[in-house]
Amino acid sequence: MKETVKNDPDYKAAFAPNANRLSELLDIAKGPERTMAEFVHDCKGKKNLPGVSEPTFSRIRRKMVNRPVSDELLKVISDHSADPEEANYENLMRANGKVLLKDYEKTISDYEVLSSVNDSLERNRKKSQIRTHIKEILINTLFLEGYSVTLYPTNVSEKESTRTGRLDFPDFCDFSFGVSGKEPRYWNFIIHDFYKMSTATSSRTALENLYGKCINPQSARTLKEEEKDIITVDKMGPVRFLFTTNFVEKYYTVFLRDAWEPEHMKDTKNTFVFTEWEDYLGARYMLENARLNTWVSLLLVDIVAREVVEEFTPPIGGKKAPESLF
Repeated sequence: MKETVKNDPDYKAAFAPNANRLSELLDIAKGPERTMAEFVHDCKGKKNLPGVSEPTFSRIRRKMVNRPVSDELLKVISDHSADPEEANYENLMRANGKVLLKDYEKTISDYEVLSSVNDSLERNRKKSQIRTHIKEILINTLFLEGYSVTLYPTNVSEKESTRTGRLDFPDFCDFSFGVSGKEPRYWNFIIHDFYKMSTATSSRTALENLYGKCINPQSARTLKEEEKDIITVDKMGPVRFLFTTNFVEKYYTVFLRDAWEPEHMKDTKNTFVFTEWEDYLGARYMLENARLNTWVSLLLVDIVAREVVEEFTPPIGGKKAPESLF
């Protein structure tokens, strides 16, 4: 090992110190045969090194580390470690948030990849949460209206249509069910959320607004409480245009299949579910004058109040839209 230095030039800070790991390594370095006071005495030796004291070691052991420990102190601890294979200088520095300079770029790159994977897993977990929450609201609402609901495997209607159709597009259906005695046979629900839209959208919908209401309903405002703040369709201007463009771009498979192969969707209704007024209004503006061949609707759900606020269904082929089951 090289001589003790206050700032080791071969290492560079990459992360915040890991207080738990530093505490663990300090105990390993001390070993089972020494008290902490004896370990401090051994580390101090005949030198009066700053930071080598029982209070300092006690703070590390009790995980009271809010800033990096000095390189000099970690060098001393590693030099007197009872287990140099585990509690060595490199591992101590790593726990202190520092990595070898030659490994810095790769370490940061690997960390960013891992963070991206973790973020994706967290989004999927929250998406699953909101999907289940909305499904429960819709089914319970229909039960209260006296309807019987049959759940289908996800995208079962889409899979049937692609067997005979020419189009083979990815599907966005989050869940599907049928209502006894009502047409069409398959009712597919597509939950609109922030991650399905382009990051360029100016919609106010954001992760905390969408998922926060499901996870922390006590701190959320219901749509009724927000209604007085809502922008009308006529005043949305550029935001409305941008949202509708992104909406069509993201869900183009539904509308393209409607235009090209409506015969394969005759038993299907696709409903886009929204939890934000602005998003719902933007989509409604886009569909109000659309020429559709199959049943498509927009559903606004208040996940705080656990109720359906409104369903909009544009007419198809001159036919008047059926009355909403909600």
